[in-house]
Amino acid sequence: MREPSVIVIGAGISGLAAGIYARLNGYEVTIFERHSQPGGVAACWKRGEYLFDGGIHFIPPADPDLDIYDLYLELGLQYLPTVPMKQYCRFTDLSHSVSVNITDDLDDLEMRLLAMFPEDASTIYEILSPARTMANTDTTNFGFDKPPELMGLRDKVSELWQMRGFMRYMFGKYALSAGEYSQRIKNPVLQEIVRMMFLPEVPVWFISMILGQVAAGQIALLNEGSISLTNRMVDRLIELGGQISYRSEVEEILIESGRAVGVRLHDGIQHRADYIIPAMDMHTIFFNLLDANYVSDTWAYRFAKWNLCRPILIINYGVALKFPTEPWLNIWKLDNPIRIGSEEVFFLMARIFNYGDVFAPSGKTVVQVELETDWDYWYELRENNLDLYQVEKNRIASEVSDFLSNYYEEFNDAIEVIDVSTPYTMWRYTRNYRGAYMGWLPSAELLMTRLKKEIPGLANCYLAGQWAMGMGGVLPAIYSGRQAIQLVCSSDGRPFQSI
Repeated sequence: MREPSVIVIGAGISGLAAGIYARLNGYEVTIFERHSQPGGVAACWKRGEYLFDGGIHFIPPADPDLDIYDLYLELGLQYLPTVPMKQYCRFTDLSHSVSVNITDDLDDLEMRLLAMFPEDASTIYEILSPARTMANTDTTNFGFDKPPELMGLRDKVSELWQMRGFMRYMFGKYALSAGEYSQRIKNPVLQEIVRMMFLPEVPVWFISMILGQVAAGQIALLNEGSISLTNRMVDRLIELGGQISYRSEVEEILIESGRAVGVRLHDGIQHRADYIIPAMDMHTIFFNLLDANYVSDTWAYRFAKWNLCRPILIINYGVALKFPTEPWLNIWKLDNPIRIGSEEVFFLMARIFNYGDVFAPSGKTVVQVELETDWDYWYELRENNLDLYQVEKNRIASEVSDFLSNYYEEFNDAIEVIDVSTPYTMWRYTRNYRGAYMGWLPSAELLMTRLKKEIPGLANCYLAGQWAMGMGGVLPAIYSGRQAIQLVCSSDGRPFQSI
């Protein structure tokens, strides 16, 4: 008797997770991936001697004391190499000549913030009080254990009980966006720190949670890059008997009598399966693979009203310099903005990959700069004037390197490689709609929303990926794949199996 079968579309983190859990539950599985390597948004690429990592910023460590460890065991990630994040970032406001290090010692952080911004003492206490509470709670898997379709009353009560210690911090002023809340702050530097430490749209409680996770050692840096995570997941999938078909772009989900029955690839070849898991950009799923035939009123509202994560321009520099004392993340508020198209960009974020040996040869480092930008500008430029598109990439890379040379002596002279990825690049390689690398913009509403993985009117097809979770990141992506297979098992009347 043949095993029931699952086709997964996309070998990103969510697709790999879906494939692994499909095999753990006895399903034959093939993942179709349009590119020659796995990872999706969590991509790494070589340029000469340098490895550029455009994917994962941080992740919970493989710590047996964390709730997430069992998940890592299931995925083959129990030996995932990480280094502790002792400092979240350094924020520098150039117009006020002020720098603040956001570190893992909450008492020290509070003391320094109070000394610098005494007029905002109440705000500092308001943000750090829930951070301390969350530092004493394992927050690595809240709300992800089951898809909403399978959550009964007992599950909901259990989740509320698990969150009881900090539930009071998720409402009222803590549910305000960082941008809204920052308007209450008197000091303009602290105002910008709160607004831009993550994203202006996230609720205040999310910032407190990040600070608490840093303090508790619940997030860490991948010192062998995103590729170390995706390669381990691929190895786990193959070990379990799953398959990945690369350079196999799916163009259509095949449907018969309201049921997904297979896929058609770009070369016209059809593949049949009992279940289909599209683990990819949501807009492509609904409007291309399903030809807009299953856009319910709920999904139509989301596509029309929910904001997308803003696209970014990524500039990687391979430099013959070391930065042993620099934090991994610097955020600058610029006094002279960088112009991109019709927009002025006032915030520059630089990741310094000084925490691992795989990114650059000895004595050298990768410095990666991210700038928020506009999708339409880059799309129209790339489609209509390729030469000008390249000129603009070079101009911005040069302007940014000149800025960095003000802080890092001989930076310009030490540059050996420059690589620029635009929102068009992101779309070209991942098909993320309008370059939205994390899907939906994580507002307070979305972070509290549990998206169903079922598609109304279509059987045997379950959604996975960051877009299917209401928030981006590694863990939501992983859990989305897990939840999709939980629904497959439920549909077949099978108990869901994990380690």
